[in-house]
Amino acid sequence: MMGRIFTSADYAALKNAVRRACQQAGGGLRELSGMTRLSAAQLSRFGDLTSEQSAPLDVALDLDSLAGEPVITRALAQRLGYDLVPTGTIVVTDSMAQHMAGLARECGDVMSRLAAALADGKLTRREIQEIECDLADLDAQVQSARATCRALLMQTSGEA
Repeated sequence: MMGRIFTSADYAALKNAVRRACQQAGGGLRELSGMTRLSAAQLSRFGDLTSEQSAPLDVALDLDSLAGEPVITRALAQRLGYDLVPTGTIVVTDSMAQHMAGLARECGDVMSRLAAALADGKLTRREIQEIECDLADLDAQVQSARATCRALLMQTSGEA
């Protein structure tokens, strides 16, 4: 029997995206559960790296919509080697200052995780997976900032 196609880091990045979408959606898991078909406990497991459960597609769609951007869908596309390109009119909802704050926070998370992991002079498999997840968060922030820049460019050129 063949193993899974993607690495555990790939699946961890998807769980990380679910967690990030829940955070971006605002409110708590209890509130989000009222807007999806699942309980708060189930939503929590979908973002938990130690859980084997993954978010169903319809719940990922709900969470992406509530987050205001395709956080989970983007992570899926990236695992497959694709970038998402928005269609139609792009509505800019976040300021560049918010994007820069998010980038700074995610950069800090990567550096902090790396420093903690290297403190003993070696990297474990788990530490590497956690660093990769933090890098996925950083990449998502970069993609979001880039989408906002593209939207602003389209608006200033009269295309939007």
